[in-house]
Amino acid sequence: MSSALILSVIVILSSCCEGHKILVYSPKLFYSHFRFMGHIADILAAARHDVVVLMPECDERIKTNGTTLARPMRANCSFDGLSELLSTLDDIWIINTGRMDFLFSMAWALSSKENLICRGLLGDMELISRLRNEKFDLGISEAFSFCGFGVFDKIGLQKHLSAFNTQLIESMTEPYGINYNPSHVPALLSQSDDAMSFVERMQNFIVFGTTYVLTRFIAVPHALLSFEEYIRRPFTIAESIEILARCSSVFVNTNILLESPRELNSKIAFIGGITATQSSSLSEDFKHLMDVSSGGVVLVSFGTAALSSRMPTNLKYVFVSVFRRFPEITFIWKYELDDEVGSDLPNVIKRKWVPQAGLLFHKNMRAFVSQCGSNALSESVYAGVPIVCIPIFIDQMRNARKLEKQHSALVIHNRNFTAQSLEVALRGVLYDKSYSISARRVSAMVRDAIIPLEEQISGRARIAIKMKKVELLDAGYRKLNCLKFFYIDVICIPLILIILLS
Repeated sequence: MSSALILSVIVILSSCCEGHKILVYSPKLFYSHFRFMGHIADILAAARHDVVVLMPECDERIKTNGTTLARPMRANCSFDGLSELLSTLDDIWIINTGRMDFLFSMAWALSSKENLICRGLLGDMELISRLRNEKFDLGISEAFSFCGFGVFDKIGLQKHLSAFNTQLIESMTEPYGINYNPSHVPALLSQSDDAMSFVERMQNFIVFGTTYVLTRFIAVPHALLSFEEYIRRPFTIAESIEILARCSSVFVNTNILLESPRELNSKIAFIGGITATQSSSLSEDFKHLMDVSSGGVVLVSFGTAALSSRMPTNLKYVFVSVFRRFPEITFIWKYELDDEVGSDLPNVIKRKWVPQAGLLFHKNMRAFVSQCGSNALSESVYAGVPIVCIPIFIDQMRNARKLEKQHSALVIHNRNFTAQSLEVALRGVLYDKSYSISARRVSAMVRDAIIPLEEQISGRARIAIKMKKVELLDAGYRKLNCLKFFYIDVICIPLILIILLS
């Protein structure tokens, strides 16, 4: 029995005598986020805690509960603007997602979503009463879903943890005592890695300024309107920062070896690979497809936001034309409609849904064509599979640059996407062995560099519950002004005295 398994068993056995009640807030809105929070809930439930997942049912297309071990508590979602938000993503394949008007429209749509969901939850006194009567010991919510912290405040739940399904977002790390320096840390929407030229540093500074303004002056104030109506008035941005600052730990869905070198502190727990390590065995259908492919398999999947079926027709046939050039390879394509695209190719298997993690861990998986979202990044890295990254929006280019720097991925900018660029990239990751060797090397490092995820998550939860003062892990330096932080006062005052006395 491996040491990691022994440690996990010890954690579970020791926890069974001290189980606590934990509330996990996870709205049914973005599937990857919903799935991520569900895995956290399952790990805590497996550690013998009584875990309830509060899930506002916003997107009826998400049929799963996201959890197999925790208790689901469904809530009606009053978010009437869901179709409008989703329609923003319909043209994701053809619009420039770095445009200012797109970023502002997304920020407004997301903050409107948060405000409307919060109104429905905080105004439902029957639901609030049920939650209050549960007498939870701990709450967990994504920082991105700030409404969860409003619910915790409303029911008097003072101890909580925070989570990021993405890498750390620079405009949201201030409450956790993590300062951001755009000179060497790529911003959320950056096109660069951490080694930037002068122009790239200037672009990174502008991107950081844009996301900071969008978050601080548009998204957060808009989302907090419901707090003023149902919790207390006024509810300021400073109060929201203090609520997040009281989180004793922050779960981040990446591995420390894949995070940009930056200032961190003891609150941060990197749990990238949480969805990969819990992958289930393949069904007979998918297992047969993987086993019978003599030339190996390439998985093509772009997540739940950028659906392959919504690609422009010419783009779909770019993929088909390239698949035709690799008759020895089986392509499993996550494609959400039944149509004739690629139907004449025996080596193309279209499926409306794929068990992504399970497929990536199969020995016959040779490469992955992906948008490089957070879960795709973690799962491919843990599986040791090289990727052709086609970043589309938000943090995906930053993720792709990380893998490119590790020499386990080739990156195609969606504005430069052609049949030729896709073929060259595929031939590279399939037939240049250096990519598969690098991918396996990174996988081995990532697996060896971490404490078992179950121990990190259940251990951090136990610490948060037992901690009498939530401020114990709060970073005092996060309240320093620029004069104190950069020692300007310490340097200038003696200099002034010397000048005056000389």
